[in-house]
Amino acid sequence: METYEKYIMSIYFTITTMTTVGYGDMSPGTTVEMVYGIFIMILGVVVFNFISGALASIISESDSV
Repeated sequence: METYEKYIMSIYFTITTMTTVGYGDMSPGTTVEMVYGIFIMILGVVVFNFISGALASIISESDSV
């Protein structure tokens, strides 16, 4: 296994743990799939935070009326 593959595996494991996606039945088999999974998980966190912030803002504005 190449050194860069080890780094990608460790980054994938870390991001999978941080995003609490889990280690289910489906898992990447190649380095390209791991990199794709990393980007998808990060995108999911960003979208979730955006939606949560927007919802909190809406609730905050409606509460002050």
